Amino acid sequence: MTLMIKMKGFEADVVRKSIKNIYLKICLPDGKIRISAPIQMKIEEIKRLVISKLNWIEKQQENIRNKKTNFQKYTNNETHYYRGESYKLRIVYNKLPFVKLIDKQIILHTPPESSIEYRRTILNIWYRNQLMILIPPLINKWEKILNVSVDNFFIRSMKTRWGSCTPKSRRIRFNLDLAKASPEILEYIVVHELMHLIEASHNRKFKTLMDQYLPNWKYFKNELNKMNFNI
Repeated sequence: MTLMIKMKGFEADVVRKSIKNIYLKICLPDGKIRISAPIQMKIEEIKRLVISKLNWIEKQQENIRNKKTNFQKYTNNETHYYRGESYKLRIVYNKLPFVKLIDKQIILHTPPESSIEYRRTILNIWYRNQLMILIPPLINKWEKILNVSVDNFFIRSMKTRWGSCTPKSRRIRFNLDLAKASPEILEYIVVHELMHLIEASHNRKFKTLMDQYLPNWKYFKNELNKMNFNI
């Protein structure tokens, strides 16, 4: 069963499900609020949750509006990011597509008349390859420090998570956009996900361990939340 609720200038779609907890999501591409709620939960309770999250909702919707306004076209002199630094994109026409980093430019070799999607794909392949080089040394470092073992890791395009871990299989997934983040933020995410091999949830024990092994993790978490790469 789906219904719409309105409050304080906001509208939200509420979907009743056979679940124990309530979930709130800001959906692409228009920033619409979608709530999954237990069947028996009262509307008043749902509204109280939305009201308590208004600042967060406004921030997420603003980020979505900014991304739509600044949608990248993969043209010359457009700003792109790598390792926390901004670079100007330079397009070079070439039958063989590839990417090179020279000084403060990302050189994108691409066939003439290539589409935006094609150029995005080539650049994302390069980002993925960079992460496949950057992440293993960090995993090796923190495996020894935390006394854990990672079976495998993957790079994924993810809209709502920077990383995820499956403790049982010891497999970790990292967001492709971490190639654009600073080295310190990338390391924070690696530590965060490896820590889930010790403690699966984000409970007090998890936070205590993070404080112990990476005391400034909360700073990096806040910086990560501020990132907007116009993607």
